Amino acid sequence: MELGNKEHTKLKLATCFRIILKQKKSIGIKNKVNNIEDIRLVDSMRQLEAESGLSYTIIQNTSAGKRDIQFTTLLTMIENLGLSFTEFAKLYDKITEKQISDEKIEIEKSKKPKTKKRNK
Repeated sequence: MELGNKEHTKLKLATCFRIILKQKKSIGIKNKVNNIEDIRLVDSMRQLEAESGLSYTIIQNTSAGKRDIQFTTLLTMIENLGLSFTEFAKLYDKITEKQISDEKIEIEKSKKPKTKKRNK
């Protein structure tokens, strides 16, 4: 399936942010196991919202590939994730088509409403 260039770019950006948050969450879990506390570790969209001052909607929609953000917003997100623009660009350039495809599937799964099982 061939995507338009802008849509593909938004999905690649979303994939990059989602991978960064997953990696940071993994680091956070390792730190908790080893009793290391790093209060600067932003590993969720809610923490990124609190640290950056950006709205959760902007962050969530960017992570879902729905939002075309301004460059200054991008820089704010990157900096509050503890990365330099150069580090982020290197990660972004390494994103593969398979990773984009896999994240797109994850994004679609998260859109589906969860049904509750009813006890009779």
